[in-house]
Amino acid sequence: MQHKEDFQKEVDLTLNSLDGASRAEAPAFFYTRLIARMESVSVSIWSRWAAILARPAVSLGILFIFLLMNGYLILSNLPKEEESHQQDYISQQITYFDTNSPNP
Repeated sequence: MQHKEDFQKEVDLTLNSLDGASRAEAPAFFYTRLIARMESVSVSIWSRWAAILARPAVSLGILFIFLLMNGYLILSNLPKEEESHQQDYISQQITYFDTNSPNP
């Protein structure tokens, strides 16, 4: 039983210690100095660009344009069937004339 009474006594002491506590407050000039400092910080051009590029619409638009350009470049470098047939025909003609021409 002594243990319960000691426990209750400790709980009461802990709760009574909060009676004199008050809310913490900043000094009166703190907010004016904080606002003045926030306004005095100059924003660099790099941070402006980063803020613009961080927008989802801008970043997704750039990604879409990048993917379109990559697709165009990949598809434009593929050999076309007509060109390859023409090149084969021309190479056959050149080899025919080279082998059938009289040597000087």
